[in-house]
Amino acid sequence: MPPENELDASRHQISRSAPVAAWCCALICWLTVLAVVVATELVPRHWPGTPRIVVVSWGALGAWAVFLAAALILRREYLTRGRADLAPLMMRSVLCALPLLVAMPAVELLTHNRVLALTIGAPGALCAAEVLRRARLRERADRLCLRGLSALMYAGTLWMVVTILRKAGLWQRLVAAALVAMPGQPDRPSERVVPSPQCNPSAVTWRTPHSPNQPQAGDVWICPKDGKAMVFVPAGQFVMGSARGDSEGVFDQRPQRRVDLDALWIDKTEVTVAEYRKFCQATGRQMPQAPDRGWKDDHPVVNVAWEDAAAYAKWAGKRLPTEAEWEKAARGTDGRKYPWGDGEPDAGGNWRCNLGGEQDGFKKAAPVGSLPLGASPYGCADMAGNVWEWCADWYHYDYYASAPTRNPKGSASGRYRVLRGGGYLSPSRQVRCATRFSLYPWCRMTCGGFRCAKTP
Repeated sequence: MPPENELDASRHQISRSAPVAAWCCALICWLTVLAVVVATELVPRHWPGTPRIVVVSWGALGAWAVFLAAALILRREYLTRGRADLAPLMMRSVLCALPLLVAMPAVELLTHNRVLALTIGAPGALCAAEVLRRARLRERADRLCLRGLSALMYAGTLWMVVTILRKAGLWQRLVAAALVAMPGQPDRPSERVVPSPQCNPSAVTWRTPHSPNQPQAGDVWICPKDGKAMVFVPAGQFVMGSARGDSEGVFDQRPQRRVDLDALWIDKTEVTVAEYRKFCQATGRQMPQAPDRGWKDDHPVVNVAWEDAAAYAKWAGKRLPTEAEWEKAARGTDGRKYPWGDGEPDAGGNWRCNLGGEQDGFKKAAPVGSLPLGASPYGCADMAGNVWEWCADWYHYDYYASAPTRNPKGSASGRYRVLRGGGYLSPSRQVRCATRFSLYPWCRMTCGGFRCAKTP
């Protein structure tokens, strides 16, 4: 039946275009939310210099998109059906969204506390989702769109709750409790690490497909990709650099300061020839030039450039450690001079590292783990001597003067990469935990190798 007046004609036309407009709103909404996820999760990881206000603004924009689409659908239902009862529904939806749209981004921007911001935003998202779910519309397309938006808000609420639990440290405990009966998860006293780390004599070895959820300091995990043992270094502060009165310290190791790091796994020994050969066979890369002593499977691989070390780490699902992570794994939290303590490498006639000369029993590089008395507090071997080890950082001589005290990553750019630990040609002052060295990333040395790290 044709419409009787212009108002009915307008409502009829709107009613006919409602399904198409509703689905367009839903598509735009989902694309916007996808952009928000990319901006808030990936941008801070890959572009850490992005201003925080940009990231937070993207988050607020995503929430606005959800409720704008819902408001358009409700408005169309009001115009086509003349339903005055939708005005309170729209008002309740907007009021429920206020904590999400205003308080949450504002709190995160001002306090940098995501847990607090999400705690404020989660109730608002949940209430808004429930309001949208309860809406009663006649057009099937509109009902589906509102249900989709409501499901999106429920998913956002769930993500907020999980993030709160993860940031507060509760998520790992819940997952660990759920996985406590998995095969390969040892009881604390069952499979001891030998030799026992100084910081935790009850350390155990984990043989699981993924890194364990509640490891303790010094625990060992066998990485399934390359079969290499990794030791756990817990989060916390340690003393980094050389003190002002240290006669062996130099300018690029000062000022000494306390640095706070997140937890990490780090290889127990340097990457060996056998492990690197496995990587080359899997990726089609060429082995580096062999040293004059030839390749021996249990020796550290040498003659690798920084790019080679980074490629191996990526293949193994790991990364190169920052020099702050390397130093903490080497010296622990008490500011010791060497990985084993403050005593000299040959104290008591027992050698603890492979350095310059043959007195330690090795003319050149030694098999990894040959000198267990030189292990660090967490059980890392060969962090003093044997071969220098590439780190992830760009080197700058005065970086310590302006470096952050929380998870420092090194200079933003540079010409040289950092190496740590000293080698079999080094004097004792160069195998100190605080010693820094640098080379062009393309350089290769017969006394230069690497070990990898992994974030839990």
